[in-house]
Amino acid sequence: LCNKINGSDMKRKMYETEEHLKNERAVANIIERSWKCKLKKLSYKLMVDFAICQDDVIKGWIEVKCRKISYSTSPDYMISMHKINFARQLSRETELPFFLVIQFNDCLCYWKDDGQKIPLRWGGITKKYIRDAQDREPCYYIPIGSFTRIS
Repeated sequence: LCNKINGSDMKRKMYETEEHLKNERAVANIIERSWKCKLKKLSYKLMVDFAICQDDVIKGWIEVKCRKISYSTSPDYMISMHKINFARQLSRETELPFFLVIQFNDCLCYWKDDGQKIPLRWGGITKKYIRDAQDREPCYYIPIGSFTRIS
């Protein structure tokens, strides 16, 4: 009973696949060329995907998302509150910037977090695609216009 919460195991299944990692690395390669840096893959424990490095000195943090939608599909980009809060804490504690990089169908964009207030709503994966009870959660909705295009 202690290992169950609302009928589900406390340890959540990992949904990241080899294809996800391959797509993430392809985006990282573009960023490396564009920003003249190296992106070092981080452990899942750090909640963000990469450290931005120059000569092995960490200069910032990046979370990469690959989406099968167009840039203009929605006025906002939804992302887990927990992920952004953790990235903001990491950024504050290290005094290094955090970037959210999104590969859309039609462009690659980034958002640099500067601590701005972001709308917070209940969200997550829709019921049509829900994988488990934790797919619905508090999410930030970052205005799509605050992203900068890379390509």
